Amino acid sequence: MLKLAREEADIDSILAVLDVYGLDLREITDILASLILLRWLDQADGEAAAEAAFEERPHQPMVPPRLQWRSWCSAEPIEMADRLGDLVQRATGKFTDTGPGAHLGLLHEPLARLLQINPAYMVDAVQWVAALPMETPSDRRAALQVFDALLAKAATPYDAASATPTSVARLMVALADPRPGESFFDPCFGRAGFLVSAWQHAEAGRLGRIHRPGPPLDLAGVEINQRTFLLGLTRLVLAGASSARLTLGNSLEGDLVRRTPNSSFDVIVANPPIGAKTQRDSGRHYQFPFVTPDLTGMFVQQIIAQLKPQGRAVVAVPDGFLFRSGVERDLRLSLIQHGQVEAVIGLPAGVFLPYTSVKGSLLLLRKHGKVERIRMVDASPYFEPAKGKRPATLIGALADQLALVVRGPALPGSEQARALRDEVTA
Repeated sequence: MLKLAREEADIDSILAVLDVYGLDLREITDILASLILLRWLDQADGEAAAEAAFEERPHQPMVPPRLQWRSWCSAEPIEMADRLGDLVQRATGKFTDTGPGAHLGLLHEPLARLLQINPAYMVDAVQWVAALPMETPSDRRAALQVFDALLAKAATPYDAASATPTSVARLMVALADPRPGESFFDPCFGRAGFLVSAWQHAEAGRLGRIHRPGPPLDLAGVEINQRTFLLGLTRLVLAGASSARLTLGNSLEGDLVRRTPNSSFDVIVANPPIGAKTQRDSGRHYQFPFVTPDLTGMFVQQIIAQLKPQGRAVVAVPDGFLFRSGVERDLRLSLIQHGQVEAVIGLPAGVFLPYTSVKGSLLLLRKHGKVERIRMVDASPYFEPAKGKRPATLIGALADQLALVVRGPALPGSEQARALRDEVTA
């Protein structure tokens, strides 16, 4: 508790320092995320150099020695600004062809903004990141908690659109149950809530077991918003999932899918943006049998298309998707007729606050499931009710228990569940 209080105080301190110069909270989080990535890249480069030396092979550093974090993080303000200026010029492309280094062009704008402030305040930001524990995997997990606390401090209702509530993310991953060695994809990964939860779920799944060396999951994701991509990338690096294959772009564009390597997956989990409308461009969505007015229906079709033959998916949808007529009804009928809907889980009201009060549900989908009977579950009893702007929250560690209920041989019936099933299949 004392450590958490100290971390909270440190976060408040750095926010206050940078706020003095007129940086808003979004700019501050982007700057600190960029510095965290630079520090991580320096550590990864050092580890790669040590391995190369041990194996007596050459090593090409990802960043020139003069610009590496270790060479300037303790420098005087003027020299630090000079090195960062060179980094800003370099961060217009990519440092590596794969991994986080391939996306460090995202750092250009935040670092350029940092250079506009008083060098003394710039030093404070660098020293705050330098003080984070990051030397070991355990250290980086602790740093992830600090970074998440920072994001929570800086959160706005707009930001919540890209950050599925943690309890919902854990529930959806538990329902999907990604297993070590499988491929896992999120077509709109936002702040990487599902990717991080899936990584942690698979890591826990192989504890105490003999397993192959390497990452527990083959993670992949697409995100359309550049700033959100930066925050998600930072969270993945701190979680230890730096091997994730990430793409900046629109996952609903057919050209992007064709360019994505290994574009079919064992597991897909997604929370498509609620209320986003489909652009009425006849050439843009040629690959979709049902052009729905809401992007939810488009994502559902894309997810089904990108599953492997025995693949499974969990998708969050607004309840309106379950009940609206027209082309969305045609899409629901197609999913049911193909036996692709395994379960519908009703979530309590207020689960996505403060972003939206729209009530939602979870769809469990199979590529070729041949499902004959759709399971209906009301998950409300497992949640603490919403209060004010605080979202409804999954009680304790009940995500796994609820997942077992959904996947179990029998489910308790309810009038609400039967009514929902009848409406979906009507």
